[in-house]
Amino acid sequence: MSPQNVTSASSPKVFLRVRRRVLKACLPVAIITQLSERRFLSAPNIIEVFKKRYKIQLSAGTVYPVLYALEKDGKITRLPNRRKKFYVLTNEGKATINNIRENVEELHKIINELVS
Repeated sequence: MSPQNVTSASSPKVFLRVRRRVLKACLPVAIITQLSERRFLSAPNIIEVFKKRYKIQLSAGTVYPVLYALEKDGKITRLPNRRKKFYVLTNEGKATINNIRENVEELHKIINELVS
Protein backbone atom coordinates (compact mmCIF):
# COMPACT_ATOMS: atom_id res chain seq x y z
CA MET A 1 0.00 0.00 0.00
CA SER A 2 1.41 3.41 -0.96
CA PRO A 3 1.82 6.21 1.62
CA GLN A 4 -0.95 8.12 -0.16
CA ASN A 5 -3.39 5.22 0.33
CA VAL A 6 -2.47 4.93 4.01
CA THR A 7 -3.08 8.64 4.51
CA SER A 8 -6.39 8.68 2.67
CA ALA A 9 -7.57 5.51 4.43
CA SER A 10 -6.73 6.86 7.87
CA SER A 11 -8.02 10.41 7.24
CA PRO A 12 -11.63 9.67 8.30
CA LYS A 13 -10.35 8.08 11.52
CA VAL A 14 -8.07 11.05 12.20
CA PHE A 15 -10.93 13.45 11.55
CA LEU A 16 -13.24 11.53 13.89
CA ARG A 17 -10.62 11.56 16.67
CA VAL A 18 -10.04 15.30 16.25
CA ARG A 19 -13.80 15.92 16.12
CA ARG A 20 -14.29 13.98 19.35
CA ARG A 21 -11.51 15.93 21.08
CA VAL A 22 -12.92 19.25 19.92
CA LEU A 23 -16.41 18.35 21.10
CA LYS A 24 -15.10 17.23 24.49
CA ALA A 25 -13.00 20.40 24.79
CA CYS A 26 -16.14 22.43 24.05
CA LEU A 27 -18.24 20.51 26.56
CA PRO A 28 -18.47 23.39 29.08
CA VAL A 29 -19.73 25.73 26.35
CA ALA A 30 -22.11 23.05 25.06
CA ILE A 31 -23.54 22.52 28.54
CA ILE A 32 -24.21 26.19 29.21
CA THR A 33 -25.61 26.56 25.68
CA GLN A 34 -28.00 23.66 26.29
CA LEU A 35 -28.98 25.17 29.64
CA SER A 36 -29.69 28.51 27.97
CA GLU A 37 -32.19 26.69 25.74
CA ARG A 38 -33.80 24.63 28.53
CA ARG A 39 -34.89 25.27 32.10
CA PHE A 40 -32.66 22.55 33.56
CA LEU A 41 -30.58 19.51 32.63
CA SER A 42 -29.10 16.46 34.30
CA ALA A 43 -25.88 14.65 33.35
CA PRO A 44 -27.87 11.88 31.60
CA ASN A 45 -29.69 14.60 29.60
CA ILE A 46 -26.36 16.05 28.49
CA ILE A 47 -25.05 12.62 27.51
CA GLU A 48 -28.20 12.03 25.44
CA VAL A 49 -27.95 15.43 23.72
CA PHE A 50 -24.37 14.71 22.67
CA LYS A 51 -25.31 11.26 21.46
CA LYS A 52 -28.23 12.51 19.35
CA ARG A 53 -26.85 15.82 18.11
CA TYR A 54 -23.16 15.06 17.69
CA LYS A 55 -23.10 11.26 17.42
CA ILE A 56 -20.61 11.01 20.28
CA GLN A 57 -20.98 8.86 23.38
CA LEU A 58 -19.87 10.62 26.56
CA SER A 59 -19.51 8.91 29.89
CA ALA A 60 -20.70 10.20 33.24
CA GLY A 61 -17.01 10.30 34.17
CA THR A 62 -16.52 12.91 31.45
CA VAL A 63 -19.63 14.97 32.13
CA TYR A 64 -19.68 15.23 35.94
CA PRO A 65 -16.24 16.85 36.33
CA VAL A 66 -17.29 19.52 33.82
CA LEU A 67 -20.55 20.09 35.69
CA TYR A 68 -18.66 20.40 38.99
CA ALA A 69 -16.19 22.86 37.43
CA LEU A 70 -19.01 24.97 35.96
CA GLU A 71 -20.74 24.94 39.34
CA LYS A 72 -17.53 25.93 41.14
CA ASP A 73 -17.03 28.78 38.61
CA GLY A 74 -20.55 30.04 39.31
CA LYS A 75 -21.85 29.37 35.78
CA ILE A 76 -24.44 26.80 36.87
CA THR A 77 -26.07 25.71 40.08
CA ARG A 78 -27.78 22.53 41.22
CA LEU A 79 -31.47 22.55 41.98
CA PRO A 80 -31.95 21.87 45.69
CA ASN A 81 -33.83 18.96 47.23
CA ARG A 82 -33.86 16.73 44.19
CA ARG A 83 -33.10 13.05 44.16
CA LYS A 84 -31.68 13.43 40.68
CA LYS A 85 -29.11 16.19 40.13
CA PHE A 86 -30.54 18.88 37.87
CA TYR A 87 -28.53 21.94 36.92
CA VAL A 88 -29.65 25.44 35.92
CA LEU A 89 -27.81 28.35 34.42
CA THR A 90 -26.87 31.22 36.75
CA ASN A 91 -26.78 34.89 35.77
CA GLU A 92 -23.01 34.55 35.35
CA GLY A 93 -23.56 31.56 33.08
CA LYS A 94 -26.08 33.55 31.03
CA ALA A 95 -23.59 36.40 30.65
CA THR A 96 -20.89 33.91 29.61
CA ILE A 97 -22.98 32.29 26.88
CA ASN A 98 -24.12 35.69 25.62
CA ASN A 99 -20.48 36.79 25.40
CA ILE A 100 -19.54 33.64 23.50
CA ARG A 101 -22.43 34.14 21.07
CA GLU A 102 -21.39 37.76 20.49
CA ASN A 103 -17.82 36.64 19.70
CA VAL A 104 -18.49 33.44 17.75
CA GLU A 105 -17.10 34.96 14.53
CA GLU A 106 -13.76 35.50 16.28
CA LEU A 107 -13.76 31.84 17.32
CA HIS A 108 -14.47 30.83 13.72
CA LYS A 109 -11.57 33.00 12.58
CA ILE A 110 -9.19 31.36 15.06
CA ILE A 111 -10.20 27.87 13.97
CA ASN A 112 -9.82 28.77 10.30
CA GLU A 113 -6.35 30.19 10.98
CA LEU A 114 -5.34 27.02 12.82
CA VAL A 115 -6.25 24.75 9.96
CA SER A 116 -5.12 26.97 7.07
